[in-house]
Amino acid sequence: MLIKERRRIFILISALILLVFVVLFGLSMSLSKDNIMLEPIDVVYLIDNNRSRELSILLHVVGPQAVVNKLEKQYLNHPNFDCHAKAYSLGYVSYRFLGKNGLKNFITTCNSGFMHGLIASYVISQKINTVEFYSSLCDEYKTRFEVLECYHGLGNGFMTITDNRFPKAIGLCQQFKDYSDKMTCYYGVFMESYSLLYGNSLNLNRRDAVRKNPKIICGSLGENKNAQKACYAVFYPPAMFYYHKKQDPVKLISDCVGVDIIYRDSCSQGIGIYTAILKKFDPAGVISVCMMISDKNEALSCLHGAQASIVDFWGENLSNHGNVFCNSVPEEYKKDCLNSLNNRIKLFSKM
Repeated sequence: MLIKERRRIFILISALILLVFVVLFGLSMSLSKDNIMLEPIDVVYLIDNNRSRELSILLHVVGPQAVVNKLEKQYLNHPNFDCHAKAYSLGYVSYRFLGKNGLKNFITTCNSGFMHGLIASYVISQKINTVEFYSSLCDEYKTRFEVLECYHGLGNGFMTITDNRFPKAIGLCQQFKDYSDKMTCYYGVFMESYSLLYGNSLNLNRRDAVRKNPKIICGSLGENKNAQKACYAVFYPPAMFYYHKKQDPVKLISDCVGVDIIYRDSCSQGIGIYTAILKKFDPAGVISVCMMISDKNEALSCLHGAQASIVDFWGENLSNHGNVFCNSVPEEYKKDCLNSLNNRIKLFSKM
């Protein structure tokens, strides 16, 4: 207890020192200065232990982007660190002191996790089941990419306010008119389900309902084929990791073979998404897994999933990561990969 209390006091003092520097010296902190000043502070400790007071000081002094950048750095330098999950938790608790003002500047780093958590927390605070109300929130953003990620965050929130009931959460998403808005909302529902499975969800009620064989979950969605596609792409792969008690992307290939043929492309896409994350976006490591898939169309879906995962991780801060990946794939897949990449990058343009 004494060590924990000393650690808490050290973090609080460090945060207060930052505040004093800013107030007394009027520092115009660049991103590099933010990183230097944040270096002694264990942001993950603050998030995991719900240290709202210290987090509030940090976010007001250096801003959310700098804090999320620190999480990104930790992810890239440490194995088994989930940048999106930590950013999501940070966004969720941050709504308490940032409020709706926190929704104004979209942060896309770490798969937009901070914004997903912030938006989910906003949904929970509103307690409104009218999808038109939430559509107006997402439509305020300046790029199509941000709009879609907003709908993803709504999916997270819908899962929580419906007490983790798939049919109700999916039913809310289904009311959105645009196909892509619906799909990204479904992705949010199933990402929250994945978090629920691992015990990291905002609401842990009905956790046993997602501990079944993941194939049963995805197959229980009735005639909504789009929701099943979303389930196989973003929930099935990490759920199978949980089911097998091992994060083995190669094992996922045989798991996807057992899926109904109309969902295998989605399942293969999911292999690419999660392999990219596990391999820290290393092109060689990701491509070697995708090339183990015997069906060429499904192998291409795996590459598309990986490429999308790379773009989504950095979001609007993407540099040449996507091009490096697509230029590394076998020649027969390169054109498709680059076309898909360019279409996704177009989402960053202002509307």
